[in-house]
Amino acid sequence: MNIASGETGPNLPKISVLMPVYNTDSQFLRETIGSVLNQTFRDFEFLIFNDGSSDGSVEETILTFNDGRIKYFANGNNLGIASSRNALIDLAQGEYLAIVDHDDVSLPERFEREVAYLDAHGDVGVVSSWIKILGKNKIVRDRIDDEDIKEDLLVKFCVFHPAAMIRKSILMDNNIRYEGDFFPSEDYALWCRLMSKTKFHVIPEVLFEYREHRRRTSLKFRNKLRHMGYVIREFARRENPDIWAAVQAKMTRYTYVKLFRYIPFLKIVNRGNRTGAYLFNLIPLLYWNKKDRV
Repeated sequence: MNIASGETGPNLPKISVLMPVYNTDSQFLRETIGSVLNQTFRDFEFLIFNDGSSDGSVEETILTFNDGRIKYFANGNNLGIASSRNALIDLAQGEYLAIVDHDDVSLPERFEREVAYLDAHGDVGVVSSWIKILGKNKIVRDRIDDEDIKEDLLVKFCVFHPAAMIRKSILMDNNIRYEGDFFPSEDYALWCRLMSKTKFHVIPEVLFEYREHRRRTSLKFRNKLRHMGYVIREFARRENPDIWAAVQAKMTRYTYVKLFRYIPFLKIVNRGNRTGAYLFNLIPLLYWNKKDRV
């Protein structure tokens, strides 16, 4: 397969929808594709990259859809998720890149709401939304503003990746791509690389439904995911020292004084500039601010 560099222009689509596929359950894949094609915002190309699936039903399912916006690419060998996403970025011709995983559901107004936000806020390079877990009455609500999001990124994964839309120029101008060395957390690493390059926003609406199942990468590689999280946060904190200092100033820390090494006699609580002491873990004794100390 030949990968050509994408260009943007007045006659090209506003959005490039990027979806890598590998041995996806046919029912899930059909629902995902249908949710993209049924978006209220229709000016997009839908790039589907079959990354060497051994399951022939993947291609059969994709080819049942007759929509001119779909551009299907099949790779003979499995490149892996990071390389597949990078190949799609190089193929993309749109101003914005809509991320889609092969087994989730985008609600009908997702693209419309995300495009409207990016159009109105030229300094924002990444926008996502709140999500709902399919089959459960559970909504994941990330914080919404840039400052809060960047503080959260230094302690945990946030800004839900499969619900995100990225301004393509941010990636191209800064030569930033997905990094396979951080698999299976290459999406988290991408956000951390972008922290110093652009602003983030999360639309406080449910525009996406996330499917939990036993074959998800986050479950299959749970231990590696946890390890890579530590590695990514380490470089992100080094690259963003001012933000990390702000995070540390807000952290709550506990120190315990124990009687006979077992009985918690005194608990010292530090929250930012304020410190408190509690007797037997319950009874407040006193509080003081750092500025009050001599």
